[in-house]
Amino acid sequence: MKEISVYLKNLGSSYKKDLKIILPQLDLLRSELSEIYVMSNRIVALVYFFKVISPLQDADGFKEIISKLEKRNYGQLDLLIGYFKELQRQVNHSGRNLSGINRTNFGEPVTFDNIWLGNIFDLPAKPARILLNNQKKLQNTKCGTAFPKNAWYYIHDYQCGSFVVNTVLDMLAQIREIKNFCS
Repeated sequence: MKEISVYLKNLGSSYKKDLKIILPQLDLLRSELSEIYVMSNRIVALVYFFKVISPLQDADGFKEIISKLEKRNYGQLDLLIGYFKELQRQVNHSGRNLSGINRTNFGEPVTFDNIWLGNIFDLPAKPARILLNNQKKLQNTKCGTAFPKNAWYYIHDYQCGSFVVNTVLDMLAQIREIKNFCS
């Protein structure tokens, strides 16, 4: 009986050792995401979001810690693994895609020229830099049928704002749950 408790004690400390390594990285990610969340210009926020997430995607996100935790899991780490898997899902969903918003290749820096927005409500897709430089014109361009708004609203608030708010809040919630689990 004593051998089992010693084994379980060692099992617990080994996963905690892995978590001690990744917690500072999670703190940095939380800090960066929090700064992005409060940015008033949602186009700029989205570009900075991809600047943070793309290198994380290139490094396989949280796959290594998930794998390590799964090897040590006998049910006691199910919640923790679930939080990391949700973070990983967000990283995969928010990363590079040559036909999507973040049109960068593996390892390529994210810039205002390779983040493409639009392609909604009959608005053509254009790089973020062009949209930012044409804010006044977009604010005076009406589009949409059921609820007509200006083009700036649809790109800035609807496309970028909803993505940034929803994704960042979800990622921050997962990080908070991981930190709570570890404390």
